[in-house]
Amino acid sequence: MTKKIFYLATLFKLITFVHADFTYFLTDPSNLVSKKFNIHESIKDRTTFWFNIYTLYDSDTAVIHDTNNLSIVYSTINTADIDDKTLNYSVRYNIIRKYRSKFLNYYKSSLKKLSKGRCNSMYCDQILTALKGARITIPQNKKKRRKLFLKLEKGIRTQTGQKDKIESGIKNIEKYMKNLDLIFKSHSLPTELLAIPLLESSFNLRARSKVSAKGPWQFMKHVGKSFMKINRRVDHRNNPFLSTSAALHLLKQNKKILKYWDLAINAYNSGTGNIRKGLKKMRSLGYKNPRAHHLINNYKSRSYKFASRNFYPEFLALAYILPYRKKIYKLKNNDKKLVKTYITKCKFKAKRLLSRLKSSQYNINEINNHLLSKSYTYPKGTVVYSDVNLNKRKYHLVKNNNYKKYYPKNLYKLARNQNCSTK
Repeated sequence: MTKKIFYLATLFKLITFVHADFTYFLTDPSNLVSKKFNIHESIKDRTTFWFNIYTLYDSDTAVIHDTNNLSIVYSTINTADIDDKTLNYSVRYNIIRKYRSKFLNYYKSSLKKLSKGRCNSMYCDQILTALKGARITIPQNKKKRRKLFLKLEKGIRTQTGQKDKIESGIKNIEKYMKNLDLIFKSHSLPTELLAIPLLESSFNLRARSKVSAKGPWQFMKHVGKSFMKINRRVDHRNNPFLSTSAALHLLKQNKKILKYWDLAINAYNSGTGNIRKGLKKMRSLGYKNPRAHHLINNYKSRSYKFASRNFYPEFLALAYILPYRKKIYKLKNNDKKLVKTYITKCKFKAKRLLSRLKSSQYNINEINNHLLSKSYTYPKGTVVYSDVNLNKRKYHLVKNNNYKKYYPKNLYKLARNQNCSTK
């Protein structure tokens, strides 16, 4: 028993040290994060919470916390021992969900008991310790104390750790980093915005949500069509470069409308209409120049709930992780060649072209995953990618600054007046 206590104490110290070491990067010690993305004091606790979710806890861990005050973290649940990977996903998910619900109910029951003033269980001790750590004063008045604990009971939830998913997402980004940097430079926009697809999909090119948002930037079809080609045979949303350029065009529009990056980024998740409605409400409450932190802390709306309220703090956490990613995660160097963008001057069959492109560094099908039909004969003006030089007579090389000048769906115009030559 003594050995077990010693082991647990040592483990606790180790976790505390790692935790402190990682959150140190939120101070941006090497000044790598743009001042445009300074963390406002009123959302620092929220940002720190998500930073820990992304750097400290993997997907086998669930964090039990308060919905409204993210500095209140009651405990963690490890589900690794009950996750039988031989079972199918749905069965595994239900087993883990029930296991978490069981522990969540223990804490809910303990909060109800504390509201009545009588509880001496282990869970009650953990709750009181968590409240003390979050600097929450427990009222002496019985009615106020009851109100506090019942409010906490309604606001308790679990959050799955995402360290492994974010690490995987960063590896996905690293493969295309040289090209992504050039696209950002073309648009003259801060690379911190790469935190958005990391948050949306872990930069998974095959990502598809329940509401049919697709690709690394999770574009809905009706929004994506404003910037990209989306039909039965072409879907620019899947492509790492075309979708990134489209997202940057959208974010520039958001910023032009809302004036500030924090609001423009929040609008990527909530929509500019919802954010403008929130700003109007804030002005009616006396805020002369409301920003994202005012909405996060004060705006109450059915269309601005937990996910919307935490989108910007989650973004900030990842924006501070990205420049320090090699110090936080175990990443290998992934120094790949630039991928070149071409517009076809001739019609072509996708299967024939892609089978001829021999790359030593890239999966050619993956970097051309916007071409959905390998048997279809694509028309002149189609975008294709290759790190191998293509024939100038058949393909027009796109310059990086063209990403800023044209929406991805309009890149075909670059080859509109050019003739196809098969000689």
